[in-house]
Amino acid sequence: MRRPCSWRSLGAAFFAATLLGAHSEWASADCVDDSAAFHAVNPNVLRAILWGESRMNAKAVNRNRNGSIDVGIGQINTLHFNELRSLGVTPEMLLDACVGTYVAGWHLGKKVRKLGNTWAAIGAYHSETPLLQKAYANSVAATLASWNLLEKGFWPFPEAPRTSAEAVALLDRLAGRSPAKAGGRTGFVVQRSDSIIALQD
Repeated sequence: MRRPCSWRSLGAAFFAATLLGAHSEWASADCVDDSAAFHAVNPNVLRAILWGESRMNAKAVNRNRNGSIDVGIGQINTLHFNELRSLGVTPEMLLDACVGTYVAGWHLGKKVRKLGNTWAAIGAYHSETPLLQKAYANSVAATLASWNLLEKGFWPFPEAPRTSAEAVALLDRLAGRSPAKAGGRTGFVVQRSDSIIALQD
């Protein structure tokens, strides 16, 4: 069993990812496998998460209904920015495909260490709110099935919605709120890295 990596080794991995990310348009594919190996997570699951989060768009930035922002290929939420800064990773660095991929692997790895190598850990990449967690795991399973890496029609949580958007709509209905836009996000792409700082303030 792989031991959790130290802060120093994690910082070194992010530094290496930054160097590899100099050619971020093509580094992403290699970085998925490298990140998965470093963080002891399944590379196909990590790839499916990145696909679901941003369609592999390293420059993706989305504002959520709660005012938080998701940044980069792995749509890392502002909630994690302080911890990442302590590791030497700034929000702007998340716009690099390789750095964003390593951070996504780090985040998934944290959930796997907490919840085990389970569908619950995969769902917790997005949220630990049970309904959202289960719906997210279902959406990752659907992506893997569409790539013929999982049996079609398999749902880790058959009682839950199939997508995060369906889960948000259900939660809104239960709470008596107006339905949200699909996914609860307003999407836009940032071309200038300093825009992230302006958006989170």
